[in-house]
This record gives sequence, C-alpha cells and structure tokens, in this order.
Amino acid sequence: MRIGILGGSFDPPHNGHHYMGLRFYEKLQLDKVLVIPAGQPPHKQNAIRIPDPARLKLCAMVFPEPFFVLSDMELRREGKSYTIDTLLQLRREYPNDDFFLLVGADMLLYFDRWYRWQEILENCTLCAMARDGEHDANELRRYADEVLKSDRVQIFCVPPLPISSTLIRQKIAAGENIDGYLPPEAAAYIKQEGFYCEK
Repeated sequence: MRIGILGGSFDPPHNGHHYMGLRFYEKLQLDKVLVIPAGQPPHKQNAIRIPDPARLKLCAMVFPEPFFVLSDMELRREGKSYTIDTLLQLRREYPNDDFFLLVGADMLLYFDRWYRWQEILENCTLCAMARDGEHDANELRRYADEVLKSDRVQIFCVPPLPISSTLIRQKIAAGENIDGYLPPEAAAYIKQEGFYCEK
C-alpha cells in the first residue's frame, strides 16, 4: 500500500489541514492517509492548549473520509514526539508498504534540523506543497537538492488554504467568527467546550 503520514499539533485541526491531506491523497494516489496528532512536538515551545481526547475528536470531524485513518500512536508514547520514532514503528507494522511524509513548505525548509532526518528519508518519501510567493517550488527544489541532497523529495505546486491554527485561536480569543475555518460541528464543539477563550 501507499500510505501518507499527516502529523501535526492539530491545535485545532482545520479545513487547511483537510485540504492539504486531500490534495496529497489525490496527487500521490495514496491508499490511505494516517492522521497522527503529535504528543509533545519537539519544535513547539508552548504547550498544546486542549486535551488530547478533544484533539482526536476534532480530527475525526475535520477528516471524515474513510481514507483518512486517525491514529493516537504518538499520544500514547511518553516523552517528545519524534517523527523517526513514529516512522520506525509504522515500518514494523507495515514492512512492505511505501510511506509518504506529508508536510507544508515551511516545515520542509528546516527539515535538515529534524531529529535523525537522514534516517527519515531512508524510510519514506518526503512530500511538500509549494506556497505561493513565500516558498515557491524552485526554492523548495533547490533546498532538497543542495541541502538534503536527496531524490526522495517531491514538491507539488498546490498553494495551501490561508488558514492556520494560530489564526483560529486568535479569532476565538477575540470573540470573532470562525465559520469557514473548520467544519460547523467542529466549530460548535470548540465553542461548547470553551476552548481557546481568554480566561
């Protein structure tokens, strides 16, 4: 099988994450996409703001299609959440499958600072979406060739939706409307639980 790996803090997950996962699913002709909320992302300084069960519930709302498969494997692991540990665990579970690590342009451009990044590239194909203007496809390809020196990197010219978890949290804290940023049931659940409101 061809399996995509879509990880992240998902604090909260939103339509931009879904759009990215869907585009990768189509372009790479994947059999499924594993949606894996991170436990303790090593690159994030601030703690995740909502409980793990809530992030899982929101991910189920944001990624409803059957080819998106939600996994809590990183949430069950103690300590920092390193991609290589997740990948090696998946490799043991699916020894004959092909893995595609799905990232945004901003994540790709510091991939050489990821923990054991060379080993990650030995175990999967790294796939990124070019972002219009800021990180175009040529810049990403140059980085892959000159810094990563790997042919296991694929760049796609599909600009992402201009949505971020940070923007959503800011809007909620300011009492602003978040319609269109998440599915209605996800927005309703966040409002019901009072997540991201200023205390």
